[in-house]
Amino acid sequence: FIIDCYALRSTQFAFVENGILHQSKGDIIKHYKKNGMIPDVVASISLLDIIFPSYHFRLLSLVRILRLPYFFDSLCAHLDERGIRISLASNLLAKIVLLYMIACHEISCIWFIIHRYVERGKELTWATSDCPLGGDTGSDACLAMWSDELEQHNVCNMDSLNDCYIRAFHFSLTTLSTVGYGDISPATELETIWELCVVLVGACFLAALIGAFGA
Repeated sequence: FIIDCYALRSTQFAFVENGILHQSKGDIIKHYKKNGMIPDVVASISLLDIIFPSYHFRLLSLVRILRLPYFFDSLCAHLDERGIRISLASNLLAKIVLLYMIACHEISCIWFIIHRYVERGKELTWATSDCPLGGDTGSDACLAMWSDELEQHNVCNMDSLNDCYIRAFHFSLTTLSTVGYGDISPATELETIWELCVVLVGACFLAALIGAFGA
């Protein structure tokens, strides 16, 4: 990734924009900066995980998700060259839905990080109080089970981590969409603060969606 970033920034890779061929090195650098150079550079740091194993480095690879809007623009440009027209409204809707799902995924991961790492020693969390199978809080019927002997809860009490992720995604989606079924709720001060942040993000998404289509 680092070599690729340097090559694209330092060599004469001409590109076509609005039917005009650009060969100037300055134009090429500006074009690459505008089309994902920074996400590429940050994501390349994740390769340090090979030398220094750490999930912190692996998380940086997720920055590449930010390149998806550029991918949509490139895809539309290629289809346009072949006579397949995609309306701006359809392109905008696809971008917003994609970013919405990415936001739900990232928020779900943060919910799980709070449960797994930050509040491992707390008996009452959103996961230990979420009991889709019924039962008391912190029991084996909940998303996570509290252990008095270890004085901490386990990571996931379901059949697989995928089941726990689906519940976290459900929590994020209902909050971000401002629906809020109420079956899962924050149980600590930290979780309440994060919940308020998620609600604000959801309100911004809704405002952006209405404003974009209104424009």
